[in-house]
Amino acid sequence: MKDAITIQQLGRGAVWSVSIALCGWYAAIAAAYAWSATFMDFTEPQIAVLSYLCRQGKEVYHTLNSPERYASIYGPMLFILNGACIALMGPSIFSAKIGGAVAGTASLVLLFIVLRKKIGTLPALILTDYTVLMYLRFSQHTFWNRADPYLLFLTALGLWAVTGKKKLAATAVMGLCLGVACNLKVHGGMYLLPLLVLFLFEYGCIPLCVAGGIACLTIATPFLFWDNISLINYIAFLGNAAKHGLSIDIFLRTGTFFLTCICLPVIYGLGLIRFDFRLLRTDRRLRAYAGALLLTAALAMFFGSKQGAGEYHLLPLVILAAYLFDRRHTRPAGAQARSPHGALVATVAAVYVLLQLAPAAVEAQRQIVKTVSDRDYERGAAAEIRHALKKYPDRTVEMGYGGPAELAYFRPLVVFAQNHCFIDAAAVMDLERAGLGIPQSTRQYLAQGRTEIFLIPRGGSPFGTSVNYSWYGDIGMFVPLFDDTFKKTFLDNYELIEKMRYYEIWGYKKLKLGNNTCR
Repeated sequence: MKDAITIQQLGRGAVWSVSIALCGWYAAIAAAYAWSATFMDFTEPQIAVLSYLCRQGKEVYHTLNSPERYASIYGPMLFILNGACIALMGPSIFSAKIGGAVAGTASLVLLFIVLRKKIGTLPALILTDYTVLMYLRFSQHTFWNRADPYLLFLTALGLWAVTGKKKLAATAVMGLCLGVACNLKVHGGMYLLPLLVLFLFEYGCIPLCVAGGIACLTIATPFLFWDNISLINYIAFLGNAAKHGLSIDIFLRTGTFFLTCICLPVIYGLGLIRFDFRLLRTDRRLRAYAGALLLTAALAMFFGSKQGAGEYHLLPLVILAAYLFDRRHTRPAGAQARSPHGALVATVAAVYVLLQLAPAAVEAQRQIVKTVSDRDYERGAAAEIRHALKKYPDRTVEMGYGGPAELAYFRPLVVFAQNHCFIDAAAVMDLERAGLGIPQSTRQYLAQGRTEIFLIPRGGSPFGTSVNYSWYGDIGMFVPLFDDTFKKTFLDNYELIEKMRYYEIWGYKKLKLGNNTCR
């Protein structure tokens, strides 16, 4: 007996140690990424810029033929939430990113609270550890400033509300969660489908209809009360995004990930807790929830196979699967003796999960650490941006493209100071992928010098950026982002007036800002 107690205590201690290490690392790396002054892809600075402009009353969704090219296909609530953080803390890259970091971390806290209530502390820790490892596999995706961390939080909040046994609170929270999710991504509401089924069985049709009404009001709110958010233009951008098409390669990769990294570990776990699979035939509530979960998985794989998407679209399913581990779904004590090989099965399951997730998670963390550690690079780039803004206080200044993409990620600093945006690489990519090239009105904008100063990252020709469309499924396909006519228009109308370590300053020729000061 003493030996058994000792082994049990060692196991509990090991679980606590791993949990503290994993959760502590996740919180630390999320905070470090939020604190760093840069981003890791083109879309993040675009969202930071749009969130700030939304707060300033600038147009969030321009028309498809507008000379400006900066709008996004994300729903308006993303810019409202991030914009609220910017308004609360002041415009900075930190305030533009902190919302995602808090949302991703809070989703884990809520998940643990729900699991602890349903299955106890130790099993809750194990399942939370699995979720953290899944989060870490996807680099910054669960704490960046895009919609994904917020959707994870809303899924966990919805699960907490539905299982909380408080009808009024559950109705209000589910309605808000559904409305906000749909306004983060147009398909965001699909992640709450299993919870809506559970809500229906738990509270009935009338509360579900009330929650649906709250969701509709929440969806309509940005378009009714924000004059700078156009529903017509938003729908036009969604229609344009539909032309991106689907990738069979991404669909197969997403499906494989679902089977190997979500289905099998969950089935392993259910077996270990002696889940009563017979309930799938006899319990209508559980059967409906499982069916809705599979339908959500199919929808997530469909939308996740859109060119430019991927496996991270399946992450909310990990939170949704937690409901299956409720004690009520296990076999009664004594109904079946524990397998003498239970420890072996548990070990095999743990090793399997580690082999599937750990290598990718470690590599993802290495990339993040590398990004957030280069503080001298961040300080140097920010200093040169401040120098340009101070030198030309009465001129319209904008960040362009040219050399390393990482230098263009600092573009929100310019927008925060100028309250102005003309062109954004992520927007150009989305529009061109759907067949909408840069219009003549955009080239006329350049020719008229409406942006008087451009900061061009050194290391390449102005607007000579090439994009690797491998994230769209076209492996190794490097193509110029800006067409030759656009680049020629720029060179015909702008001149190099100063070179710095990281950036070049180009000015509108007719203003004669150069005066042979280029060095």
